[in-house]
Amino acid sequence: MISTAQFVGTHFAPPQIDALRADTDVVTLSIGGGGSNHLPVSVRCGALVPGADAGCRDNPRAEQLTVEGIAKMAPQVDAVVAAIVAKAPHAEVYLIGHGGSVGRRGCWPNLPVSDADAVWLNRYFERFNQIYVDAAARYGVHYIDIAKAAVDGGHDACAPTGQRWFEGMLPQSPAEPAHPNALAMTAIAEMVAEDLGR
Repeated sequence: MISTAQFVGTHFAPPQIDALRADTDVVTLSIGGGGSNHLPVSVRCGALVPGADAGCRDNPRAEQLTVEGIAKMAPQVDAVVAAIVAKAPHAEVYLIGHGGSVGRRGCWPNLPVSDADAVWLNRYFERFNQIYVDAAARYGVHYIDIAKAAVDGGHDACAPTGQRWFEGMLPQSPAEPAHPNALAMTAIAEMVAEDLGR
């Protein structure tokens, strides 16, 4: 994002930070969770059959992975935000948090976790998002808590199609599994626009 070209379809694109200038007025930042242990943590929560309980909330390895993932990502997020603020010092910067696909319940097979493990996963994303809360406070930028908005508003992956903002394991709209769909993108844009209008 700040130092490496990214492969996009058929070619390499320059580091995204190269698009920023001193007169950039708005920046939104959403960092994928690929390097943060989201996947190995979530896999340990997976229920193989309806009604099963993997019990990841009581799995010491799952907890260790959450702690390691948060510790790994915190300095990386900090470095990216510092670079953005340095390159676009007058911009309103919005950090988009993680989570939103997992609410407070499971729904096999689309979200194949027990209700108790879903609550634990949701709490994990709250803990993870503290990285963004802290960075926002440190650099004087904004934080968008899309996970809270999605879960509290009934838009997690267990919500009906047309109401959910995040897809589960069996996407019903053009989106990757466990990723935001177009409704989530619209919701994020509206939250940013509302904040900008204040």
